[in-house]
Amino acid sequence: MYLRSNENIQRTLTGFTNHQIISCVDYFSNDKIGHCHIYTYPYTMIHYDNLTNNFSGELFKCVQTIRLFDESPFEHIFFMRISQAVPFLKYLTVRNWQSQNGKQHQESNDDNQDFPIIEYPHLIRLHLLRIHDDYAEQVLLDTKTCYTQFHKRRNTNQLF
Repeated sequence: MYLRSNENIQRTLTGFTNHQIISCVDYFSNDKIGHCHIYTYPYTMIHYDNLTNNFSGELFKCVQTIRLFDESPFEHIFFMRISQAVPFLKYLTVRNWQSQNGKQHQESNDDNQDFPIIEYPHLIRLHLLRIHDDYAEQVLLDTKTCYTQFHKRRNTNQLF
């Protein structure tokens, strides 16, 4: 399989002089696939699908919905970058089977004092889909994450 690099893609998009063009190429060796995001910046859509660790941290003022996916683990600093780059995030989906590499380091510190608490002031819905347990801890423990608009819902079907 051959997919172009970010540099190759940028060279082919030289005709867009009025806009900054961002490209991001991801390769997933487990599934033997790749995908490429190409967009003008500033990004004006409200959704961003399949955001990966390759995310460079641009500011996305319009984005309200993000779906995170990767074959590599999402570390605490990645979630911090997301919260800062997407200030009006309302809907977050996390999909990742890989355990966090920094997990042992986090557990060895007293209540994660080396890691700042991540704030999602506008988040109202969180969807954890096919995840490693580390991500449930990452986004649900109040020692790692703070929500101001988020209300926990319980599935009443599980009570019967």
